[in-house]
Amino acid sequence: MAKKTPKKIVFKPNYLYYYMGWTYTMNKNKLDPASANEKYPDGQRRKIKFINLGGTRSSKTYDEIHFIYQYCIQNAHQNKHVKVFRETLVDCREKTLLDFKKCFTLMGLEKDVHYTLTGDGQGGKPLITIAGNIIEFKGYPEDGVQEGDSNIVFINEILETKSIDTFENIIQRCEDIVICDANPNVTDHFIFHLENEFNTFYTNTTYLDNDHLIEGLQADYESKCPWMLEDSHIEIVDAIPTIPVGQNEMFFNGFRKRVWDKPECRENEVYNPEIHRRINTENEKRGTINRAWWYVMGEGLPIAREGAIFSDATWVESFPETGFDEVVLSMDFGYTKDNTTLIRTGRVGMDAWIEAMACQPTKTPEITFNLIEPQLLKELERRKKEGVLSDELWICCESQDRYGTDAWVDSLNSIASTKGYNWNFFKIQKTSILAGIEIMKKFNLHLVEQHTKSGKLSRFRLEQQNYMYKVVNGEPTNEPDPQSRWCDIWDGARYGFQNNFYWVNNC
Repeated sequence: MAKKTPKKIVFKPNYLYYYMGWTYTMNKNKLDPASANEKYPDGQRRKIKFINLGGTRSSKTYDEIHFIYQYCIQNAHQNKHVKVFRETLVDCREKTLLDFKKCFTLMGLEKDVHYTLTGDGQGGKPLITIAGNIIEFKGYPEDGVQEGDSNIVFINEILETKSIDTFENIIQRCEDIVICDANPNVTDHFIFHLENEFNTFYTNTTYLDNDHLIEGLQADYESKCPWMLEDSHIEIVDAIPTIPVGQNEMFFNGFRKRVWDKPECRENEVYNPEIHRRINTENEKRGTINRAWWYVMGEGLPIAREGAIFSDATWVESFPETGFDEVVLSMDFGYTKDNTTLIRTGRVGMDAWIEAMACQPTKTPEITFNLIEPQLLKELERRKKEGVLSDELWICCESQDRYGTDAWVDSLNSIASTKGYNWNFFKIQKTSILAGIEIMKKFNLHLVEQHTKSGKLSRFRLEQQNYMYKVVNGEPTNEPDPQSRWCDIWDGARYGFQNNFYWVNNC
């Protein structure tokens, strides 16, 4: 019987593959001067990290599979070890391995000819062998367990990794390349903040970067866009400099990035098509618009969950030292379970900066005072820079301050007086939560970032993402969820707005 002729391999990846290959080639032998020592006086070679964030059907996973396949071919019989991770082995086997098999089929690769696959059945531990190199599919290691040696680590859907410690455990003994990908469907994650690390490269891909997109899908995606696409243009970024930008014989050189020529109309602004992106009335009429989906899946950009009350707030690195019309202090009491918060809010016209100066449970008024004392002293120092020489502070607090046998406001005033501080804690007049939120939403809110040592999302980030409007029978309302666990900082801030900014308007 004549031997069967193998199919011809079809190798047609998109630009992401070529960008990764070129970037790897140009940087794999680069030395990090910060790692210099007596043995390596010029620095040491360090692994390369690719963080590929993108929208739906941007082909990032298939391009990464092409890259891994080519790495195995170019290092034939070198005993290279590639480790592919998802949160659980089940997900890695049933989702990521399935992507490998689909991609291999599109490439014309034949099992037991171009590669071997074992352990892909239920309960198995899959291994793919290509040219003598191993691709292993795994779930995350247990907490505190360090993953073994590898040449490439590929973490599919990196946003499933909640702890930077887990991430470090996975990549610590990887020698050559780390690849991570995800749809950025959260506003923040530790993986978004590695740009200052040596040899770390970010990409942002969309459906526009997939030259093999099935007919009709682009129209389906763009039907969800809230705005007229004519108010945007496409820029080509990060092209390989040695090749002409744009369409070439083999591939399109450069990532295609949509840039909007007009800003989005914010919730507290009056829509004006002359200055804002024009609303896509056709998509609106058809009822297909989905703003959150469009940002994450259409443009590959992080955004808060649909229904988040303060989804359009912006993040800033620090609270300005000077220049405010006024700065107010406010508190919410959490006692033993919820967080006690001290909030500093500065206002300039219709812009407001909110900083959570303290946020943790406090069992007693004494513990509460010890928590907030250094922060209030910090605010007094800031006020001196504004030219305010008075040591008097007024801190508005929630109206229900009794817990056990203690009345928090009275106790805090007593402690402050004993210490010789001219600090005045007082209860605000109680109004509805909705009324307070409506006051807050009149302003352009700037939220001060809280960096955590672990790299996990800060409490303020979590509250911004998860403080939601109440849903009744599957339909969102304009009423804040009264059972929310994500409003400690917002409640503290709301008291300050209700007591001090209720009169401010944008007329």
